[in-house]
Amino acid sequence: MVNKLTKSALTTLIFELNNLEEIQKFKRLEKLVKEDKNLANKVSILHKVSKQMTNAKEFGLVNAYDQYHAEYQNLLKDIEDNVILQLYLESSEEVKNILTLVMETIEFEIKKKIN
Repeated sequence: MVNKLTKSALTTLIFELNNLEEIQKFKRLEKLVKEDKNLANKVSILHKVSKQMTNAKEFGLVNAYDQYHAEYQNLLKDIEDNVILQLYLESSEEVKNILTLVMETIEFEIKKKIN
C-alpha cells in the first residue's frame, strides 16, 4: 500500500515539475545547446573545471583551486558573449534552486512525520 502511494506521489511530483515553466524553459535551452557542438563543448568544459575547482577546494589545494577558479572565470567571460549560454546557465541555476527547495520540503515533511 505504501509503495503504491509513494509511486503515485512521485509520479504526480514529477509530472508537476515537468510542467513548470522554468523546467520547460531549461529543456528548450538545453536542446539548443546540445544541438550546437561548440556550445555543448563550452558547457562541458565549464562543468569539468567547476568540478575540478570544487574538488581542489574540498581537499584544501589552494594553488590548484586558484588556478581552476581563474580558468572558470575566464570561461564565464567567454560565455557572457553568448546569449543562449548565458540564459542556459541562468535557467540551470533556477532549476537547481527549485529541485533543492523540493528536496528540502520533502525532508522537512518526513522529519515532521517521524517526530
